[in-house]
Amino acid sequence: MLDQIRSNSQSFGVKLAFGIIILVFVFWGIGSLTDTGSINVVAMVNNQPITFQQFEMAYRQAEEQENSQNPGRRWSAEEKRDLGRSVFSSLLYKELVVQEAQKNNFSVSPLELRDYVETMPAFRNEAGKFDPQLYKDVLARQRMTPAQFEDSLRRDLLGQKMMAFAMGGVWADPMEARNRFNFLYQNRTVEYVFLSAEESAASYKPEPADLQKFYDAHKADYAIPQKASVQYIAVNPLKLVKPESLPEAELRQDYEAHRARFEEPRKVLASHILVQVAQDASPEEVKQAEAKIAQIRAELDAGKPFAQVADAYNGPQAAGKGGSLGWIEPGMTVPAFEKAAFAAEKGKVAGSVRTQFGLHLILVEDVKEARVKPFEEVKGEIASQLATAAGKAKVSDVLDSLLEENILGKDLAEAAKKFGLEAETSGLLSRNEMAEKLGLKADGVESVFKTAKGSSIDIPLEAGDAYLV
Repeated sequence: MLDQIRSNSQSFGVKLAFGIIILVFVFWGIGSLTDTGSINVVAMVNNQPITFQQFEMAYRQAEEQENSQNPGRRWSAEEKRDLGRSVFSSLLYKELVVQEAQKNNFSVSPLELRDYVETMPAFRNEAGKFDPQLYKDVLARQRMTPAQFEDSLRRDLLGQKMMAFAMGGVWADPMEARNRFNFLYQNRTVEYVFLSAEESAASYKPEPADLQKFYDAHKADYAIPQKASVQYIAVNPLKLVKPESLPEAELRQDYEAHRARFEEPRKVLASHILVQVAQDASPEEVKQAEAKIAQIRAELDAGKPFAQVADAYNGPQAAGKGGSLGWIEPGMTVPAFEKAAFAAEKGKVAGSVRTQFGLHLILVEDVKEARVKPFEEVKGEIASQLATAAGKAKVSDVLDSLLEENILGKDLAEAAKKFGLEAETSGLLSRNEMAEKLGLKADGVESVFKTAKGSSIDIPLEAGDAYLV
């Protein structure tokens, strides 16, 4: 399909197809995209739906990205419609690419997906390691289940693979290669006269009228943005209460009340050998895969090390070295594989097991039984969580007190000391600099620049995790 589009990109048929898509955008518009009514589908792409939730999330992300790059931006109705069309076009394009990837039998293995997730900074703990509980918590805050997130991520990775394939290098025939070589390495002889700009400039004396005319035409190049300097107190609810200040009795009480939070499920250290076979494979293809599994089984029964056999038969994305999948806990793999792995006897090969990826032989090398983490192991985590909760509960009173003293014209530095905080001065900053340095949102930046010199702002301004007074 992509080859046909490439080779016929100038044809009337391709232009007509794109023209139809453009007409849909022009006559449909963002208004209809955001009118869900009783239907939750904004478009069907070859019988695959693009839902309103997908569009809404993509639109919000695009809008936030634009606002972060242009603090203080005010969106007109036309700009919002244009953004909506752009987002919808992007979703449509991504869906077509994913479908093309599926048609060309591209896939994303469970190990490939897991490795990618484990590299994402949002799911790493303070030690820089992937934290399964943090992973679930982050997704829960975004109202997503791991299965929903992984399905979305799998589709993104499929699209990336398809684009890498489509945009990769291609073989050229000898004549094409020769013509390209001749073009790149051909020589030319030219005659020229060199005129030094520096020498010419030294002898040129512009008239005052010319200078004024140039200046008037390029005033924007010499514009200095409006700047403001603010004195502020940063109130971060996460830092109002120090974890080390909490008594151990309070920490133990929380531990006992929430023991379930510190439960660790049973885990298995597993490796596998995968013989790939499609879900919709013919009976003959399944028989061939089963015969290959039997051959692999025979090699294992003859005493060959599992890791050696796995490296010989696994594809590059099937698993790590020796077929290793690392530690697996419930919910990390597909149901059929999980059931077999957790039922397997340590040190013995289980299977074959059929999943959507093919046939698996599984070796469980080690097992960690379910447990509850001891208090000493989670003491610091509990202290941090309780301190954060206490800070959030306290922040309203702190902000009210600081705002009152600020409005009354009292010294900010003295007011800050009462709560163990410090008053700071930003120095002269432009709108963009203020958003970047202080972390203010667009409306906060505008509040600063609309406030008269020497006056106070009577509401706290959001700045990331903190509030500024």
